[in-house]
Amino acid sequence: MVEVFGVPMIATPKWNTTMLNHVASVLAELIDNNNDGCADDPKVLKELLKKVDGKRKTVLLPNKADDVQTAAPLLEKAGFMVRIVEGLDETVPRCSGLKFTHDCCDASIEELFHFVTEGHSTAHPKIFGADWTSKSSLTNAMDIARYKFFADIFNLLIVVSCISARISTSQNYPNQFS
Repeated sequence: MVEVFGVPMIATPKWNTTMLNHVASVLAELIDNNNDGCADDPKVLKELLKKVDGKRKTVLLPNKADDVQTAAPLLEKAGFMVRIVEGLDETVPRCSGLKFTHDCCDASIEELFHFVTEGHSTAHPKIFGADWTSKSSLTNAMDIARYKFFADIFNLLIVVSCISARISTSQNYPNQFS
């Protein structure tokens, strides 16, 4: 186990020091982007460190993401609450950052970003609240974006439906629509 700003990251024995240091440094950068040794947003860190039902929020690093079903109950008994999982099989440090390609992918930034986003959501609910009932700036912007997307899809479906109906009708009554 390693702790990043007090957040436990618990790895299975197959995780070597290089791999563990990689995910720990990614989490550290997400919490302290300017690398001054302090959390960029202390409220976010406070939320990440807040216990859930008396248990510490934890990043689980199993051999495979599927191993969480076995590990999570054991960790809960030990006082940890698994909040995010990153499997060894999806951690590829040589493919991180600018080296990320379609064929060479490291999931560290994505998985740990989900964890840190949870802290932003609860630390600043009016801005980053992400619950279904939230009326945060984030969800309002998402609703606007989704409406545009779904409105475009809806209009496309109407056009396709009309074309399909016309083709179908013209096949049944060829002389009426020439």
